[in-house]
Amino acid sequence: RPKLMPTPIAGVPVENVEQIEFQSRDAQTTLRGVFLKRDDPLGTVIVCHGVGANHSDIEVIHQVLYDAGFQVFTFDFRGHGLSDGHTITYGLNERMDVLGAYDACLARNDVDPDRLFALGVSMGGASLALSLSDMPEVKAAVLDSAFADLTSMVEHQFRFLPQSLRKVVTQVARGISWIETGADINQLAPAKAMPQIDIPILIIHGAADRIVPVEHASKLNAAARNATIHIEPDCPHIGTVMLNSTKYERLVSQHFLNAAKQALPSD
Repeated sequence: RPKLMPTPIAGVPVENVEQIEFQSRDAQTTLRGVFLKRDDPLGTVIVCHGVGANHSDIEVIHQVLYDAGFQVFTFDFRGHGLSDGHTITYGLNERMDVLGAYDACLARNDVDPDRLFALGVSMGGASLALSLSDMPEVKAAVLDSAFADLTSMVEHQFRFLPQSLRKVVTQVARGISWIETGADINQLAPAKAMPQIDIPILIIHGAADRIVPVEHASKLNAAARNATIHIEPDCPHIGTVMLNSTKYERLVSQHFLNAAKQALPSD
């Protein structure tokens, strides 16, 4: 796979864009991305992209966060963009990449752990949900267009088949997935991880999402201990920020800053 060359980020001074390289927590993969630095930031946000993409594909989210006053630590998952690796496991191993990004953030002297947040879209949101219980310094997170369980996603792809045949095809897909990636799709269920997360979670989803049905947002919300859900009408997959970036900025910024305020020790 050819390496992608990093591109300038609109609205961010060149001197504030730092190329980053770090290891996944399992130390099996070298990951790469960018860190968007600010003077006196409101906080730092770890941002996780979706499957078949790279960090540049969600640049609009980086811009929204940066314009709102946050630093952004964004990277390419294994098998994507600038990073090493070749096998995609829809969250199973990508969880180690999120945790590696978390470790790399905490190792920096320009990241305040009292104002550390995370945001993931689609597979990135699912991977983040699977990781958050092991990221104790993160004060709040956003899951945008994330799936609740991979089995339902596979069944959704074969929704045109009769239900009995759909179950058979899903089991075949489970076997192929295990052979190719070592991932059991029945075990990849971010919704099952939600009860172990005790920080505030903002769930954002488009009502017209045809890739990850909006029902997945409801499942995540129902399983969460401390969640708020925002469903954007007539909105496609990862489309909320595109349809109304001002609203997206307000929703996400308020969520992060309120959580950081609540996390401060009382006098």
